[in-house]
Amino acid sequence: MISRDQVIPLFLKGVPSFQDRWQRHRVAWKGQEAGDFNDVAEFAHHLVALYRSGDVEEVRKGLALVERVIQEGDASARSLASIGVLEDVQNIASHYSFGCRVFEQWLGDGSRGIWHTLEHVWKGETHLAEVVAQEQGRKLRLRPWWAFWRRKPVVDLEEIDDPELRDIAEGLIRRERSSKPK
Repeated sequence: MISRDQVIPLFLKGVPSFQDRWQRHRVAWKGQEAGDFNDVAEFAHHLVALYRSGDVEEVRKGLALVERVIQEGDASARSLASIGVLEDVQNIASHYSFGCRVFEQWLGDGSRGIWHTLEHVWKGETHLAEVVAQEQGRKLRLRPWWAFWRRKPVVDLEEIDDPELRDIAEGLIRRERSSKPK
């Protein structure tokens, strides 16, 4: 059974062209642990770069290794291969004109099932928060990006000495409360 610790060595041995990218990744992290998902994300980036450069044989080998991890790995290794590599390949490739569908031809049976599950989970969603909410059976209502910078003023009516100004503030607060959906 392939363990989590064996995944990167397997990718390095099976796809020798990954060595250079891996070394740059290790240097960028200055010897610190980047985390398993960051590590396998480098492999996903490498697979997309290989496709872009026309080296489809290396892509085929890489995806065959991902299939092997899915078939022979323990739960944590399978998670790295599916969420860490396949989902990242889908996301990374979506930024290019060729898209992610070009990789489907090299997927094994296990990888293909996970690939389609990931597509189904992400269908119509653009944010991870939306996917998590959907998995939990909740509806997420995302606020526009600019809404995070618009803070609602906090009014302490006890600090307003002027009775006319206090009446205005109370009216605004009542209006705001009555306009909120219940």
